[in-house]
Amino acid sequence: MSRADSADSTPYDLAGALTLCSTGLSLSRYIVLMQLSEADGDRMRMTELAAATGLSASRVSRVVETLRGEGLVVKRPHATDARGSVAVLTEAGRKRLLGACPAHLSSARRRVLDQLDPALMREPAGELEAVAEGGGATSVYGDAVT
Repeated sequence: MSRADSADSTPYDLAGALTLCSTGLSLSRYIVLMQLSEADGDRMRMTELAAATGLSASRVSRVVETLRGEGLVVKRPHATDARGSVAVLTEAGRKRLLGACPAHLSSARRRVLDQLDPALMREPAGELEAVAEGGGATSVYGDAVT
């Protein structure tokens, strides 16, 4: 994987890039697939995808074309705006993303959570557990998290 494959505006991280490289996805490709998987109908306008990923419009176009060539994404004309295109995640793209998630999460844990003092993590861990269990947590503004 080349440095250019990793991302334009995403900080280059060799450890993270190598971890994702083992999955066959560059960081840019992973981020695009992840954004599409979280979008309504697994689809986004190219301009919205660029904004959501923090990549330039031209970089997103190149990444989507690469993913399209691998059968992970299809690109369609926008239904009501002939000037725009929509990227749509395919089932193969979803499977590839799900296969890469464990490596990405493991890398993120090593690079972020494992660097924190465990004593400082007790309170946030309790809050996260409450959110995961569906109640009892409050936002930083004092509102109940539902």
